[in-house]
Amino acid sequence: MTEEYYWNPEPVSPDFVIAQLNFLGDIPAQELLEIFEKSAQKITIPIRGVLFQQDAPIDRLYIVLTGTFWQSRTDVNEQGQATRQLEREVGPGTILGVQDFLFGDHYHTKAQALTTSTVLTIDTGALNRLLFH
Repeated sequence: MTEEYYWNPEPVSPDFVIAQLNFLGDIPAQELLEIFEKSAQKITIPIRGVLFQQDAPIDRLYIVLTGTFWQSRTDVNEQGQATRQLEREVGPGTILGVQDFLFGDHYHTKAQALTTSTVLTIDTGALNRLLFH
């Protein structure tokens, strides 16, 4: 995501982040609190703002708090033509990038705001420290 889309980053309660990322349930709460106090922010993305591009390296996970995003994946077929393989609209409660983070190192889709939206961003470096320490 480009920095121009950050509007007034706000710190977020670590407890809120932990509740959203239930796959971290086995990690002691104190360790989670220490990591997320420094790595989670709430930001606003303007309409048509691109949250991340397909094939870009994963640097953050995003939890949609308000608004909607269009998530799509484009592949090239045998004839060299671009074809859409996935198209969906997602809204509040959706975690964008989590599958990519858990099973790869690049985003497999593009996410673009359909409305002015607020997301919680979580640094993947912080998640890696939790998962692999």
